[in-house]
Parts: sequence; structure tokens; C-alpha cells
Amino acid sequence: MSLKLDFIQLKECVFKQKRRPGNDKACVYNLALKKYDARESNSDKGFLYDVDLEFDLMFRVSRPLIAFSCVYQMRYSGDAEGRMRLKEHIVVAHAIPYLREFVANLTMRSELPVLMMDPVNAVNLFNDFSSRSSTPKHADGAVAE
Repeated sequence: MSLKLDFIQLKECVFKQKRRPGNDKACVYNLALKKYDARESNSDKGFLYDVDLEFDLMFRVSRPLIAFSCVYQMRYSGDAEGRMRLKEHIVVAHAIPYLREFVANLTMRSELPVLMMDPVNAVNLFNDFSSRSSTPKHADGAVAE
């Protein structure tokens, strides 16, 4: 079996202070996966699996201190057996340590309280994304009732 994470890179980031910290002792956040955009190609040498993951740290937070979202781009390669073992939640789990380090590092350098993310259950994070993505929506983006 051959499966390799060829690279992971930060593709884009939005980090914007929305209000002054005030008496906030900690930065409240709610991590959500907002996009999972995968492209796969096969050849006689195996497969390439490119994916963009968008994370929103302030998903549905009322009065957030900051706007904070980022997109990571990843590429996997390997053989057919490796591809069969590569699942979406595993891809998400591979990105989480990079996201946690980036969030802590960036907030540590700001005037805001340092944001240390709790451990993340990648299966739940991906399942939440899937359930939101499969909810029927109207053309204007509103959720159908």
C-alpha cells in the first residue's frame, strides 16, 4: 500500500478584528468545515487527490471578536489500495494540526486573547459539514423548509 501526503499549504486566510476585546478573557470560537472541494486523477502510476478545505472558526458565533477563516490546499498520491483507505474525515484530520498551530500562532501575535483550540473530532466535523451541505436550499441560499 502506498499513500503519501505530498503537501499541505495555506491557500488563503481572513483574519479581521471585528470589535475590541473589552473584558473578554478568552476568544470564543466554533470551528466548522465550510468547504471540501476534492479533485482526483488517475494514471498508470497511481492517483493524485487534490483537495481544498475551508475552515471557519467563528461559525454561528454571536458577536465574535474576529472574523477568522482559512483555506488549506492538500495533495495526496499513491496506489489503488492507498486510495481506498483515504477517507474524507482522514483528510480533515490531517489538516487539523496545521490549523491549530496557525490559529494559536496568529492570535498570539495579535492584541487578542490567544486562541488555543480544543481537540477536534474530525469525523464529527466532516459529518456536520456533510449534513449542512445536503440540506436542500432555495436558489438564494436560504434553507428550504
